Amino acid sequence: MPTLGTVHATVSRWLRRGNVFDVDVPDAVRMAARSIERNYTLKYMETYVTFTIPAVAIEPRAINFPDTKVKKIQFLKIRGADGEFRDLTAMDPRDLKVVETGEPRRYWLDGNDYIWFDSTPDKDYQAEMFYDRYTTWPTSADSTVDPPFDWLDSKNWLIENADDCLAGHALSHMKILARLPMDMRQSIDELVSRSMGELLRADQELRTENTSYAMNYGRVY
Repeated sequence: MPTLGTVHATVSRWLRRGNVFDVDVPDAVRMAARSIERNYTLKYMETYVTFTIPAVAIEPRAINFPDTKVKKIQFLKIRGADGEFRDLTAMDPRDLKVVETGEPRRYWLDGNDYIWFDSTPDKDYQAEMFYDRYTTWPTSADSTVDPPFDWLDSKNWLIENADDCLAGHALSHMKILARLPMDMRQSIDELVSRSMGELLRADQELRTENTSYAMNYGRVY
């Protein structure tokens, strides 16, 4: 099974520059992962959390963001005492005209620090959020934890299932630094295109797994 260390070794080997750029490879692989996750939202990036919107707090209209690596909120819902869900919709804070007391209906984001609500909660509300998040990428600093852990043994979904895609994007980041010839640059571009296409098709299969489809027929003119 691939690890971060084997991805680093693959990139270094495919560069064909000995160990000249070994110190740069970890940064290139990390930038590759960031590039993939900035441009595409893959299934493994989805996260579901539950939390409480408290009525008693220093600022009851704001709660700490449950995650500092959020890419996009897919939905934010309040779960009522009757078990029914009610959607909260995103808003521009400039559109807020008055602050009422009661169940929040709308929200906005304060960077990646807080979620603000349009109303002051009159009681505690149970909420659930479904969102996409960026991966926490392993670094050499992770080897300082207790018990000791070799960061190069790290694994995550991208490393285990898209190591060729990671390597291709990393090589693409290093094309200029390593002064690669044009034919090699072209081969890298082809690797990135092919592996990314395969990754997106595999991700689509995962998203549509066990999904019911209904074909709707309209009037034919």
